[in-house]
Amino acid sequence: AARFPLHAAAFYGDLHALRNAIFAALEETRPFSFTLEDAGCADTPHPSLVALDACGNTAAHVAVLRGDARALALLLDDDVCDFPVDARSASGWTLTQEATHARAKPLVRFLVAKSVERARRDAQRETQKLVAALRGFPDMTMQMRWAFGSAVFGPVLRAYAPSDTYDISK
Repeated sequence: AARFPLHAAAFYGDLHALRNAIFAALEETRPFSFTLEDAGCADTPHPSLVALDACGNTAAHVAVLRGDARALALLLDDDVCDFPVDARSASGWTLTQEATHARAKPLVRFLVAKSVERARRDAQRETQKLVAALRGFPDMTMQMRWAFGSAVFGPVLRAYAPSDTYDISK
């Protein structure tokens, strides 16, 4: 328990100890001006959060194996520090695979919903970055031409893109 406080708290289902262990792990490397972005929770998980115990499991894997939905929800909470849903154990199993193997349908539903939510959030962030980058480009106009010489795929492609010259402008 001393070497892996996150895992021990997840094993026993102690949410208070789990929350304290999460913040202690995050503060460990950045004691001054601590924010979730500084701790690495914005894009990449903090190494202490995804650490493997002696059995090769992350704290979230322990919560799934114990069937503790509350501990898992706390670990995957975006406001606390969003643990990666696709984290793998030493055996290569994801959280969803472990929950499926344990036949824990509520956990599987929760993990799939969280995966979809994270994918949407990440897509929205990437779209915002792309729009910001495009706004930084100067106004321009260009012409794009293509030719497809295949007798098989040419007519199919022409059904969706009837012209072989396109004007693109910003």
